[in-house]
Amino acid sequence: MKTISAQLRKAAAKLLFPDNSYCAVCKRLLFSGDIPLCEKCAGKITPPSERVCGSCKGVILPHEFFCANCSPLKEVFASSFCYTDYDETSKRFIREFKYNGYSQAAVYAGRLIAKEMHKEVLHNRADMVLCVPISEKKRAERGYNQADLIAREISRICNIMYPGDVIRMKRMPEDQIGKNFEERRENVRDLFEVPENIEVEGKRILLIDDVVTTASTLTACATPFRERKALSVSFAVYAAAKFALESD
Repeated sequence: MKTISAQLRKAAAKLLFPDNSYCAVCKRLLFSGDIPLCEKCAGKITPPSERVCGSCKGVILPHEFFCANCSPLKEVFASSFCYTDYDETSKRFIREFKYNGYSQAAVYAGRLIAKEMHKEVLHNRADMVLCVPISEKKRAERGYNQADLIAREISRICNIMYPGDVIRMKRMPEDQIGKNFEERRENVRDLFEVPENIEVEGKRILLIDDVVTTASTLTACATPFRERKALSVSFAVYAAAKFALESD
């Protein structure tokens, strides 16, 4: 009943405010264009700033998530890409496509990631794009997997193979919100599987999600690919939470 009620609310909102009719951050009405942001809010979304690793004092470049010198994540991922920080502007933007049905905002997030990856020539590091899955309950509530929409746009622009939203969950995990790093890691341990008909051996895999916090979910998602001898696994996300930079 709760899911049906949420879907009815979203349907009513769609009638009043169709996608691209308002800014996904400030809710200001938009009268033209295919960008779900007003000019002012679009200007607030900027690349992450260069920072110094708290452990080895090495420089972490703007779009990278973890320190390539000392982070344990370098043993799992060949590279990482974060379009922007998970600040208040990004939080509002993501909330619209994650909880309020503004699917075009997710597509636009994918477009931003793809264009920046093209600029940095990062798209040449991947043979296959795959998205982090969500539970069937969340999919029913939202009507889509936002990471799937982002991945499809990245695949289209960067011309990288995308077999679809095919990674599956073996069980229903608890919500990651409110959990610390260890709790998050245990919650998703051995959670994901990849269908046998998806050829991953020798492939460079690029995992896509909307936000990275501690990278626990992405790490768990990378596990079946590494077990099946993928050449490498990397990830790209729209936003990186500050908590992650302090925890991983």
